Amino acid sequence: MKLLFATANPGKLKEARMILAPHEVEQLELGMFEPHELGHEAIVRSKARQALAKANAPVFVEDTALYFEAFNDFPGVYAKFVVDGIKIEGILKLLEGKGRKARFETLVAYAEPNKEVKVFKGVCNGSIAECEKGEERERLPYDRVFIPEGFEKTFSEMTRDEKNALSHRNKALLAFAEELK
Repeated sequence: MKLLFATANPGKLKEARMILAPHEVEQLELGMFEPHELGHEAIVRSKARQALAKANAPVFVEDTALYFEAFNDFPGVYAKFVVDGIKIEGILKLLEGKGRKARFETLVAYAEPNKEVKVFKGVCNGSIAECEKGEERERLPYDRVFIPEGFEKTFSEMTRDEKNALSHRNKALLAFAEELK
């Protein structure tokens, strides 16, 4: 089955293709408005409806948020905005002397014409490393500092298969794949 994935992020596309195999995942690159003030699920539903309107075909979208326990779940849905602004170095400085527990939450939304948008969630608990480790992958900067619970290395230090076996994106995409069956 061919799936249309609305994303501009090559790292997310590569992971989706690996996780959703044997389905063929085709990229649909769109600029979409994200209504951050409405919350994570509202963002992903809005993006799915926008993508559906532009593609006029079944499509899925993905949105990931990162929550730091020490800052009452900040940056949350603003994770990309924060890393673009203060970079990973700024995030590490922000967490100096603070608890480093964090969690990733990924929401995948699937939209088809004349049907309700379906949302699938994946969570990965962990912590933020003291420094960057591993190589940055295609526009996934947090992978260099996020250590999943029960492990001692960052996502970037893992093989893609190791990361995909336990990541937030993997869990959400697998729930989506189950729905497709």
